[in-house]
Amino acid sequence: MQKRSLEALPSELHLAIFKELFQGTVISFGRTLEKQHEPFAILLTCRGSYNVAQPLLKCSITLHFASTNLMLQVLLPMSPEDRGQFRYMRVRGYAVPIDSSVFPFKTALCMLSGLQLDTLLVEDVYHDDFDDSWGDTGTRDEVDALGEVDGWRQLLYYTPTSGLLGAQPSQPMNWQQRIKDGDAYGSVKLFRGIRDDTGMAAGPHRYNALEMISVDDWEPFGKLEDASTSEDAGGRVESLEVERSRPLLVFAKRAGTSYRQTGEHLPECLRELIDEFGGDWSRIRDESGRYDDPEGNPNAWL
Repeated sequence: MQKRSLEALPSELHLAIFKELFQGTVISFGRTLEKQHEPFAILLTCRGSYNVAQPLLKCSITLHFASTNLMLQVLLPMSPEDRGQFRYMRVRGYAVPIDSSVFPFKTALCMLSGLQLDTLLVEDVYHDDFDDSWGDTGTRDEVDALGEVDGWRQLLYYTPTSGLLGAQPSQPMNWQQRIKDGDAYGSVKLFRGIRDDTGMAAGPHRYNALEMISVDDWEPFGKLEDASTSEDAGGRVESLEVERSRPLLVFAKRAGTSYRQTGEHLPECLRELIDEFGGDWSRIRDESGRYDDPEGNPNAWL
């Protein structure tokens, strides 16, 4: 009996086809994206295709979460081994409320032991009103914290304003040093949006960090030591504070060390809750969450 055409292909070509299909797929939680192609039907064509394609699924798709709560609802019940298969994720990084405390977004990543993303894109939640300068503090602190936490190899942090650089001009150099303290070959680069409305592509055609930083949308900021100011053609120094409307992208990269999330820095009180409720985030929130969730007003908890 002659093999079907798909089964007859060489195994290397088989893998290449499946990987290309899945890498163009974004699984969205809480946010509606444009209709995509649906590659999962190929898993049902035959047992041979399923056996080849299924292991590529988690490591190729992009997970897109509209909130930290949704991220924890999906990923926290999984085993560290299952979480460790995902490579691409995008999330709006809200703080985590438990009892009388509000933990920063980085704590949510510490809850996900086994996580080892190739690319993590975190969206600023402190500037939904855009001109709220109070949110600059939250944005700056979140970038600081993400530089200290494991679970990612490449980090993109998107904020619609460059205001976070105004309060502490030396901050970019601090980010660079923090990354290098953990990885001598690590780096941090800054990019500014070409236009005031420059955003991050939500579609499935960009999943790698470098592909997200399109030259049509972003321009290099320059040397980190000069990040707080820039000079115009006449040599006059212009503060970035006057360009609050220009979006900012922080791109951090690790090169030479392991970046797998171990959960060793997770507060013991949270570890006990996760064990008690079997990683069921909805139950943890019902039993221990605050009534006034930071997702309603992130800046109120700064």
